[in-house]
Amino acid sequence: MNYDGKEARTESDEFVEIANAGQHCLDLSLWEISAGKNQNFVFPEGTKILPFSAARVYTNLVDHSSGGFSFNSSRAIWNNNGDVGKLSNPAGELVSEYSYGNAINA
Repeated sequence: MNYDGKEARTESDEFVEIANAGQHCLDLSLWEISAGKNQNFVFPEGTKILPFSAARVYTNLVDHSSGGFSFNSSRAIWNNNGDVGKLSNPAGELVSEYSYGNAINA
């Protein structure tokens, strides 16, 4: 996770990265990244990550070389002092959670 972007105010270049360390394609269709405070991103149907590859979801930047995914937020998503990012499957089950800094798991 890159939670301290270089872009002034919006920090549009912040991102969370989902990596596939396995030997098979990873289907992320309808999986959700939650950044709290109604800041969620749902991967579109048909989203797959190739083996040993990764996809990034940016705050408000579209980088096609890393999947082209964005929260499309006009303000920073990740708190520089600490935050929690959660990844849930389409059934709503928490699959992964990453916290840093002064984050309080919520």
